[in-house]
Amino acid sequence: MSKRMVKLPILFQDPLFYPNQDIELIISNTISLEDVLCQHYFLYDIAVYSRMKGFYEPWKHSEQSIPLLLKSWEGKKEELKMIFGDRDRRMAKEPMIRSISYFICFLFWGNQLSVPYLKNINQAIVQLKCKPINIEERLAFIYSKPDYYQSFIQLSQLFEEFEKQYYKLLILKRTKI
Repeated sequence: MSKRMVKLPILFQDPLFYPNQDIELIISNTISLEDVLCQHYFLYDIAVYSRMKGFYEPWKHSEQSIPLLLKSWEGKKEELKMIFGDRDRRMAKEPMIRSISYFICFLFWGNQLSVPYLKNINQAIVQLKCKPINIEERLAFIYSKPDYYQSFIQLSQLFEEFEKQYYKLLILKRTKI
């Protein structure tokens, strides 16, 4: 059983995900990927950044982890449809932030990379080989107004676009083998 405490690294101190930036995270191999996705932000990526060994690396097992990530997104998407249907922006903020974290993980893990950092993430996104068109501007809009319905629509479109690209990459990878 592997379990460690780590201080939130400076490069992961993004106020959208971690308003209280002076925190310590418990990183454990005993928690399922689904639970980690629902309870924490970028935990496995932080473990790698902190040079912790022996922890699950979902980007190296994307054929198993991406479907779980997309299943988590689908659950949040349905919840957000109801919330926005009720026009309750206040209630939308937390599930939108969680969904944004899912998308960032999806974007990097789908490229078989860990999320390297959150501060100035567009610098890392620019380097990705596979990504939706105009991702930097679109993500900046979503970040700036996570509780807006238009942000939800934009995030849904990003998921859709990248999911197609991801599965196309998988098919190409399998035919090369």
